[in-house]
Amino acid sequence: MEDFDKLTGSTLTAPLLAAARNAARICLGATSSERVVLMYDATASSVAAGLLAAFKEIGVSSIEVFDMDRFGERPFTQLPTPVQKSLESATVSAWAARTLQGEFKTRRAMLEVVSKAGIRHAHMPSVTAHIFADGLSMDYRQVKAFVDRLVEVILETGSLTMTSAGGTDIEFRYSIPPKLERLDGIITSERWQNLPSGQIVIAPQDASGAYVVDRTIGDWFENKYDVSQYPVTLEFEKGQIRALKCDNRRLEQDLWLFIRSSDNSARISELAIGANLGLTHAHTGVLFDNYRPGTSISIGSAPAGAAGWTSATFLSLVGRRSSLFVGERRIMTDDVFTPDLVVAP
Repeated sequence: MEDFDKLTGSTLTAPLLAAARNAARICLGATSSERVVLMYDATASSVAAGLLAAFKEIGVSSIEVFDMDRFGERPFTQLPTPVQKSLESATVSAWAARTLQGEFKTRRAMLEVVSKAGIRHAHMPSVTAHIFADGLSMDYRQVKAFVDRLVEVILETGSLTMTSAGGTDIEFRYSIPPKLERLDGIITSERWQNLPSGQIVIAPQDASGAYVVDRTIGDWFENKYDVSQYPVTLEFEKGQIRALKCDNRRLEQDLWLFIRSSDNSARISELAIGANLGLTHAHTGVLFDNYRPGTSISIGSAPAGAAGWTSATFLSLVGRRSSLFVGERRIMTDDVFTPDLVVAP
């Protein structure tokens, strides 16, 4: 009850509470019969307080709250036992906490519990109150409708070409039909999702060319390095990073250490197209940038082994001012979808 009491009575802004209601009722579809587990740390206490208030309004049958900071010094090498046991009997859960170097394995273990138990889970690494309030301010049923239209276009062919003002020039090839996921913010027991959400994730069979990371970089890197000031150029050949260049030598060195740290850490696992037309604010951070219109890629482990292999690491990489061609059809210019795609038929 100590962690529960910490959040009760917190002062909440109207936008944050509205976002929490949207997350609880629309995205997670929570009802009064749910058993909820809410995990947070000091950096996201206001987000957790908003979610707690929203779940209490719904009248969920039980809710357990865990302040992750009280379990000892982070990063954790394993998920705290009380948290894991509570999760195993949950129907709905949410994680809102900062990402730390060395804690990816622990988060992955948590998500494996979530997937195995069929929990409707909202994952919010490094979320802030501002990102949460803005990113959950739109109707996710409309996000779903646009994601569905975009998927129809992707299904037309087996290749996608991406360029950018910063120097990206890369071709992706994928199976027909492609292995893809629709991340639309409507969370089910079959698939946990990040919030905010709104993207299509494709598992490419091959990637060849250059991808420039000049908006944001994921995991613990985003708390240490600003790639908008020091872009990173990745050269891919047959889906693997063969060369890496950055004017910030420390960042370049850290990235090389990261991608050489385990099997498949340098292998592309995901090509993502951000498709949440409601995300228009200029927040920084992978959690937001992955879902607003634009592109990103990931290297290393894919969720639930979607790529058919795994890795001990995962890193999301976001570029800016992307243009996209699906086959010969242009669908995006400078991170703006073409009008014919945006307007519903």
